[in-house]
Amino acid sequence: MTRILQESFVILGWDSVWRSIETFLYELLPPDKRRREHLLHRLSSADVVVCD
Repeated sequence: MTRILQESFVILGWDSVWRSIETFLYELLPPDKRRREHLLHRLSSADVVVCD
């Protein structure tokens, strides 16, 4: 049980570190407008296949 608790704290620690890095890298920087428009254009022209 102690080992599981230790590993849980390690996972929670890495998760908190990664979220800080992710926030710094992706949410604080403004998105490149042309890149986003290009992505949205590609998505709007994508073929969609519906299977049941």
